[in-house]
Amino acid sequence: MGGIARELLRFFSKKELLSIASELSSFHRIQSTEGLVRGAEFIEDALSAVDPWIEVSVRRFSYGNRFGLLGPVVGWSINDGELWLVRPSFKLLHTFNGSKTFVVAHSPGGSVEGEVVYVEKGDIPKSYEDLDVEGKVVLSSGSPYATYVEASKRGAVAVMLFREGAPPNAVPYLSLFLTPEEARAAKALAVSVSAKVAGELRELIDRGEKPVVRIEVDAEFREPGIMPVVSALLGDGDEEIHLVAHYCHPGGTVNDNVSGSAALIELAIAFARGIRSHVFDEPSKHSIRFLWVPEHYGTTAYLSRNGKAVFSINLDMIGEKQEITGSTLNFIRPPASLLHPYEAIAYRELVKVLRSAETISGGLRTFMIRFDTLPYSPGSDHDVYIAKGIPGSMGGCRT
Repeated sequence: MGGIARELLRFFSKKELLSIASELSSFHRIQSTEGLVRGAEFIEDALSAVDPWIEVSVRRFSYGNRFGLLGPVVGWSINDGELWLVRPSFKLLHTFNGSKTFVVAHSPGGSVEGEVVYVEKGDIPKSYEDLDVEGKVVLSSGSPYATYVEASKRGAVAVMLFREGAPPNAVPYLSLFLTPEEARAAKALAVSVSAKVAGELRELIDRGEKPVVRIEVDAEFREPGIMPVVSALLGDGDEEIHLVAHYCHPGGTVNDNVSGSAALIELAIAFARGIRSHVFDEPSKHSIRFLWVPEHYGTTAYLSRNGKAVFSINLDMIGEKQEITGSTLNFIRPPASLLHPYEAIAYRELVKVLRSAETISGGLRTFMIRFDTLPYSPGSDHDVYIAKGIPGSMGGCRT
């Protein structure tokens, strides 16, 4: 294993990796949209260039179907969006062109204007007991879907969502994942705002200014879209090791999760190049299957048709600049009941690579980046493997 890891560095191109990340991030890859399909086509084309040493295929599922606990998702397209402060002053606050995360995924389209009402816990019905939000815009840091449902029930024309404690100018990526039935009844617009903008609006409310905003969203619902799962296979073993990354999420962003997807593309290419150059053999005991999936949905759909996996590693958010985000690269282990020898091997090789800085004496090597090992915690595609009893680890940064 150690020899293969060293040899892979010969075929792994950082320049190529950056090019792949740049191109993949240009697609607005929201689930159940055409942008997601175009992102999958890009991944397929990048992998197919190394044929015949890597077997590339695409499984196309439908967002109109239910997969396990995951219900159908309405098709959606987005063109533009803007947020203006109208009173007490006139000011442009956010645009979709400035941040693709501004329009909450699966928001209805339209144009509204209304007074901003702050509801701290907009996802809890009790929070609305002494508030009138009918015809108004709810500002909240509550759970996106639940806040949207509760505010809509009470006649709000829009919701503006933000995250407490987020970097001041960051516009968080948020989704509603409405079903086709919910979309038919949805009227309120949904946008995401930075903590800075949310703070400015709350200050105006605290001063009794009653701020008014105008929100414009050029979006529409469509029939449920195609859910492409891109697969690349090396080896001919009866059982498989899965290396997974979700390639969905907004255009113009890199860490979540272009970073994991681009690294996985380049890793698959490096493996194929090494085999083509006869530096190492094709895997035989267990095949290696590289998977690019829409988060949770694609993994659930694929595993419902493929039961060969014996171990998985999920790459999610591996591209943060720690000096900016203050984050830590985490190696998340499977639950104790699903520990596997491959998990120990993966951890050992990861630590070898990360220990790339020499100590003062030069006798030992130490970590150049913040790194930690965590017990199992949910939040990405490794959850699907764990739920099916398949050992799964995850590598990624969380701030």
